[in-house]
Amino acid sequence: MSLEIAFPSVDLVVASDSNCCYAMIAYWMHSLTLEAGFTRFGCRLGTDFESRGNVGMVEQAVVESIKRYLASLPALGIHPRRAVLFGSYVQGRADEYSDIELVVIAPEFDGSREISLIKALWRATAGDSRIEPIPCGEQEWETDEGRPILEIARREGVIIAA
Repeated sequence: MSLEIAFPSVDLVVASDSNCCYAMIAYWMHSLTLEAGFTRFGCRLGTDFESRGNVGMVEQAVVESIKRYLASLPALGIHPRRAVLFGSYVQGRADEYSDIELVVIAPEFDGSREISLIKALWRATAGDSRIEPIPCGEQEWETDEGRPILEIARREGVIIAA
């Protein structure tokens, strides 16, 4: 089965088989602005899907867990506007032992990072111990090309609005 969704300057092809659903962008723009977030490197259109209640191939229970996690962070002094899910849950390879790899993008992580905020980021995972948060500043997400883990998240990630 194949479904084509056309966006201005971007064609998204969604194909599925009996076990998995894969999404691939047929045409990548260098800069793509999305409804609830943006990325220089063309993350999958997770934000657009999410606004319709569907983040493509990511299980809704995982998205809901991430949203609960993100909603708990402001009480700890971290104010993310979005996060990027990447890894096995986006690739359709997750099993019961898989971690939820998540780049948490917040202004508090720009510049030097306070260790207390990093600890808080991890303490908040008590609600779902599968979450493996990676702190990232908003400016860093938009401009930094030096952290390989962020490059992977930019290339394969799905943006989830906080």
